[in-house]
Amino acid sequence: MGFIKSVDAKILSEYIFERGGKMSHLKLQKLLYYVQAFHLAYFDQPIIDDDFQAWLHGPVCRPVFDRFRDQSLLYTEFIFFSPPGEKRPSEVLPAMIDEEQLDLIHQVADGYAKLSAADLEKLTHGDAPWIDARKGFADEERCSSVISKESMRVFYKKFIYGIRER
Repeated sequence: MGFIKSVDAKILSEYIFERGGKMSHLKLQKLLYYVQAFHLAYFDQPIIDDDFQAWLHGPVCRPVFDRFRDQSLLYTEFIFFSPPGEKRPSEVLPAMIDEEQLDLIHQVADGYAKLSAADLEKLTHGDAPWIDARKGFADEERCSSVISKESMRVFYKKFIYGIRER
């Protein structure tokens, strides 16, 4: 394993988006969340420095939400667009990280991309990190509590090794 590096959340989300094709903002957020979660579990370090908040419809990385908020919200699908003259995320991200990190991104994002946005939302709602961050909030109540990286690391490391906690 080489040196583990972190990247900007916007670049990683654009890479996932470009690779995954047409998807909703909700789905993109969940794929990004699972990449972060499993990166923490495998490497004990985050791939992005930004936090996820325990929003009503699941984990949300606020800078990524702000980046795509005018293009799609929740379930409306949209397509990645790279402005003319700018390098595509697929040309930038692989040079920024270790090959093992890139493999993990592909495995997680591609594997979870097979699920619908609603299925991914339901999955995150069943996982302890999101549940714990929303303690004290009603189901329909807005919440911006941070989902701790440590809770993600611990929970998904147990998940990898078959220790089920919900």
